[in-house]
Amino acid sequence: MQLFLIFSIVSTVFSSTELSVRVKRQYYICGVYPNTFQSPFPCNYWQSQTTRNPNACANGGMKIGVGCYYNYQCTPYANAAVCISNCCCTNPILTTRAPIIPTTTTRSVAALAYCYNGQRTQVRCTTSTDCAAQQTCMNGVCCTTTGQEYTGACAGLPAIQSCGANRACGAFTCTSSNYCCECQFGRTAGSCSNLQPCPAGYTCNSQNYCCATCANGRAPFGSCFNGLCASGYTCQTGNICC
Repeated sequence: MQLFLIFSIVSTVFSSTELSVRVKRQYYICGVYPNTFQSPFPCNYWQSQTTRNPNACANGGMKIGVGCYYNYQCTPYANAAVCISNCCCTNPILTTRAPIIPTTTTRSVAALAYCYNGQRTQVRCTTSTDCAAQQTCMNGVCCTTTGQEYTGACAGLPAIQSCGANRACGAFTCTSSNYCCECQFGRTAGSCSNLQPCPAGYTCNSQNYCCATCANGRAPFGSCFNGLCASGYTCQTGNICC
């Protein structure tokens, strides 16, 4: 009986000690929402892995202060960024192709434009040569090339056809994504002529289609995605963000 009592006391002490150790185990949530990750080390551990440059990555790029598991989690924060050791890093191989967010700044996701498929991006473009490799200039912003660009090439609507030789599109316009649409940006409001002017918010292009324009004369910052635009922009007629 005494032996059983001693065993029970020892077991209780061991269980309490084990429970205490488990309770004291601490994890840190690092990165920037929604790209956070669980770390057994304080978050500044990820910024101090080298003595030469605490922000350097193994690929020669720089940490941008965002945690990750996969490359696609980094692209909203820096063009062509990659995920290395749970940190988003710039890609020095592609820095000559498109601008990258400075390493001293972590840009809010809300400030990024929408691609036709909901992906977020920060880079404006006029042709795909302004974008990084494996990206296409869609509705004035650089988006990851998926092979489905035709489905949203016309401000979220399917393209009429691909552009031909020398960017020929017949009665239509060859857009930055190399697909034919009624307008370079935005959705058309219909045909126009001297006798049939366009409604407010549209101008008549050289193909006689009414095309949406931003009031400030600048190109739209992408097209609307389910009515959404980057912070500071609004979804206007023709499905463009101004």
